[in-house]
Amino acid sequence: MPGKLKFYKALQNHFHRISDHMKINYYMDICARKDEMLDHWVKEIFDRDGDGYISHFEKELYDHN
Repeated sequence: MPGKLKFYKALQNHFHRISDHMKINYYMDICARKDEMLDHWVKEIFDRDGDGYISHFEKELYDHN
């Protein structure tokens, strides 16, 4: 699964009661800027143990969603 698609699907677990249009605009904006906000979201979603690295196991958690 490509990284952007995996990231988009993972964000779905964090956004509730927000229109799809708003979710997609936020996602497209954050990916286009590629700044510290993107780093923050990636850490929050994928770095489950908080060690600062995203392990193969942590990546696998979202491969089957």
